[in-house]
Amino acid sequence: MEEVKYILWEFYKKRRAFSFSNFSKLILQLQLIIFFGVSFSLTAQTATLQLASNNKTIICTAGCSDQATGVLNGVTYTVYNNSSLANKSISDTDWNRVVTTGVTDMSKLFQSEGSFNQDISSWDTSSVSNMEGIFQNASSFNQDIAYWDLSSMTDQNGVNQMLDGAGALNQDLSYWCFPSGLPNDKLQNIVGNNNPIASTNAYKPRRNGGWSGVINSNCKAAKVAPALDSPATLTITSNDSDNVITSGQVTLTATFSENMTASPTISITGVVTNVTMTQGSSAAVWTYYWQVPSNISSGTTLNVTATATDTNSLPYSGNASLTL
Repeated sequence: MEEVKYILWEFYKKRRAFSFSNFSKLILQLQLIIFFGVSFSLTAQTATLQLASNNKTIICTAGCSDQATGVLNGVTYTVYNNSSLANKSISDTDWNRVVTTGVTDMSKLFQSEGSFNQDISSWDTSSVSNMEGIFQNASSFNQDIAYWDLSSMTDQNGVNQMLDGAGALNQDLSYWCFPSGLPNDKLQNIVGNNNPIASTNAYKPRRNGGWSGVINSNCKAAKVAPALDSPATLTITSNDSDNVITSGQVTLTATFSENMTASPTISITGVVTNVTMTQGSSAAVWTYYWQVPSNISSGTTLNVTATATDTNSLPYSGNASLTL
């Protein structure tokens, strides 16, 4: 701020338009702009993201302003709106980290982009009503976009030439379910020609209520990706560095590489099953106070399993052996 004051002082002196009143007002305005501008930019950049029930689509649930960023499962994503998505450079390499919750128009997004073939399977298309020509003549694109939600696609003009000329697209899009509000004679408008889907009936999109004259074209269950597991790792230790039991009770500590939600459970083969653990020094450290049965003999190797859920709602199950 002092540097700004000095520059303005010199400017006003040279322009011979200086007055203490005007100068003070300008400094106050700059201070307010800098203060509130910085404050706004800091608070507007955090988006809350979650994985949809299909284990694939990434949804923004809060802080979804344009260019806000959020982290999900250790990956940073950026939120886009209609304008910023339309103006995004096709040469960017982060299309797989784009969040499209709230986007309503994807018309001609990849039209005639012959080199584009990035994974955009996680896009939230539930609000999109216009995809006219989205992949028209996108001759290299061949990604699994069967997870997309087409429930807002009721505009009959918004489906024209969506896939026409997408010569490499060889994915099963029969999971796509267009709503009943879309006229039932628009299948050819969507699929077009010169792509593998046009010649493969089993891959053609479906409609709630079916397409006119097309058998087995009513919607089927949405595609669901395999459930993701937590990327966490686990270390299990006892309260004795040499693992020699000197009392009837042993403290077993499960240390995860990331925080877990309450409460992880521990199992010891043949001894205890799914017993709730107690949080230790952090949400990544959990303990179990085990009263050792009298029938555990020296040199016994225990198979210990810890089951938990991380803060991204991903399940974790890991085991380790411990010889006492």
